Amino acid sequence: MTKTVSLRVVILLTAIASLVGGGIGAWLGLKSGERWMEEVSLTRELEMSGLCANGLKLNALQDRERLTKLLEMRLESALQHTTHLLDEGVTLGSGMPNLEDALRRVADYYTSNGDLGKAQSAQALQARLKANR
Repeated sequence: MTKTVSLRVVILLTAIASLVGGGIGAWLGLKSGERWMEEVSLTRELEMSGLCANGLKLNALQDRERLTKLLEMRLESALQHTTHLLDEGVTLGSGMPNLEDALRRVADYYTSNGDLGKAQSAQALQARLKANR
């Protein structure tokens, strides 16, 4: 009888250890996913900080031509990356109207500067973004 009780205790302890181990593993996996998202967010914020600092410096120097070139280059890069992400099936979470409206503002900028081809490209990206939701 003692062997049977001992065997049951061992089986019970093994089952508990497996459940706890699996739970900890899942929790750590979630934490590492959260960490990755935090790193992506930090990278994005540092990139934006550098862009803003350069833009403000050029603005203070009244170097409008270089400021425009800097911002347009970053805008083109962002649009290329957005296209790639949409091609990969990445979607935007709900409840982000300012981000959803970004491509309309891009299209407006290009339209006001007479670049209708780029304006149409931005509008097409906006339509894709809305369709993927």
